[in-house]
Amino acid sequence: MKMTATMFRHPLFKQIMPLAAALLLAVAAAGQATCNYTINMFDSFGDGWNGGMLTVVSNGVTTTHTLATGLQGTSTFQVTAGTPILITWTVGAFAFEPSFELEDPDGLILLSLGNPIPTGVVYDAIGYCPNCPAPNPNLVVIPPAQITDSTAVVNWPNQSIAEYFIVQYGPAGFPFGTGLIIQTTASQALLTGLNPCVEYEVYLASHCGVDSTSTYLGPFTFTTTYTPGNPGATCDYTFNLFDSFGDGWDNGSLQVVHNGITNNYTVPFTTGDQATYTLTATSNLPIEVTYVPSIYPNEVTYEILDPDGNIIFSDGPFPQGRRGVHHHRLPNLPRPRGRLDERRERHQRPPCLAAFARRIWQLHHRVRPDGLHARHWHG
Repeated sequence: MKMTATMFRHPLFKQIMPLAAALLLAVAAAGQATCNYTINMFDSFGDGWNGGMLTVVSNGVTTTHTLATGLQGTSTFQVTAGTPILITWTVGAFAFEPSFELEDPDGLILLSLGNPIPTGVVYDAIGYCPNCPAPNPNLVVIPPAQITDSTAVVNWPNQSIAEYFIVQYGPAGFPFGTGLIIQTTASQALLTGLNPCVEYEVYLASHCGVDSTSTYLGPFTFTTTYTPGNPGATCDYTFNLFDSFGDGWDNGSLQVVHNGITNNYTVPFTTGDQATYTLTATSNLPIEVTYVPSIYPNEVTYEILDPDGNIIFSDGPFPQGRRGVHHHRLPNLPRPRGRLDERRERHQRPPCLAAFARRIWQLHHRVRPDGLHARHWHG
């Protein structure tokens, strides 16, 4: 039958077309994946949203979500992949109290608003349902009891759709894609090749087939333990002391205690602007360094070099108080494993090779009995 302009203008045709369009959309959507998005709702006062409300239109279906009472709650709505999602906020009383997060099926936060939430449309996007879901990020665990000087175990919930899981790990801050990689069908992995007292980061993804890998979750962080060994080999640390005015440290000094022996290092008036000292340190015994203030601390600086000649710590002008380290230089230390750049290799060194590294040691403040301000590092 030949269609004419008169037929398109017929009232019956005008009634049928919207129904046909809706039917076509429904048929198209029927073959698309569905999933749930989560709304995490919060109220800073703890009495709910006081009439505030989120209205969600997802694939043509409208739902409303509110926090009736309390500090927090969750609500979900169904999303069809490839169809629009529109979320609007209707403000209630006490507008500065409510906030919320929109979370996708992989546990990633798509939106976070609040204090106050802007009135009107707050989210307008196309729905996405992963065909290869990542494990629940809230259930990824690295048990402290399973962390040692050189290993750690990471656990996650199983995903039946996944063929296997991909774990990538390395020292904190490593460039993603250059870490050590494990592929496993289990829901846990043993991380090996670690060094003591170093912070590491872990990323995790599901792989569900060719060209089908989930979003990478992470980083999840942990720090390996450090078990001191027995005293043994020795090596030399260098202390370079400087005075900017050139008249010595004016009764100031560095008090260095190691293996029961106390050494006092200073810049004498006779040498003027600098002095150098060498400490022969014994493996696995602590070194404690205390700065005893001079009359003019603004003139005083110093640096400490490791046995390889690297500056591992410096302070001044106005040096701080006590600093303690564990030194345990061992012979024939293995090189870090994996494709790690120079910066990461430095961070992977055991505490013996980066004794004063700020990221490795925890800083605690206290005041000594003699009134000197002291700061002490320990492993």
